[in-house]
Amino acid sequence: MQKKLLYGLGIGGVLSSVLSGAFIYFQSPFTFLKVLGFSASPIILFFLLVSIATFCFGSIIGKNMRRGALISLVVTAFLVMRYFGFRNFFHIILLTSIVVLFELAFFRTKSDQKPLEATPKT
Repeated sequence: MQKKLLYGLGIGGVLSSVLSGAFIYFQSPFTFLKVLGFSASPIILFFLLVSIATFCFGSIIGKNMRRGALISLVVTAFLVMRYFGFRNFFHIILLTSIVVLFELAFFRTKSDQKPLEATPKT
């Protein structure tokens, strides 16, 4: 990855991690956030901050934005499932297998992809 992108992802990951930590420390999960006349649950903002942090750090660790997105999707889906009470071990296995299948489906690089050729008729 490019150096500028790497620094930007690192700064974004650290900033969103600090913001999510401050959000956990200062915000009660039972009070609603009121912004511009709208009220929303703070859980939504928490999941957004955690997904941004895991995307940034996952992109740095995986050396690929696609892998960062998959890691972020897995962590956020796992936290949402835990929030809604899906605590069975089967759900973790199912989530992991779905991510492995996505990774294998998109594993091929552009050099591995060959154009489709028409088969000659005999």
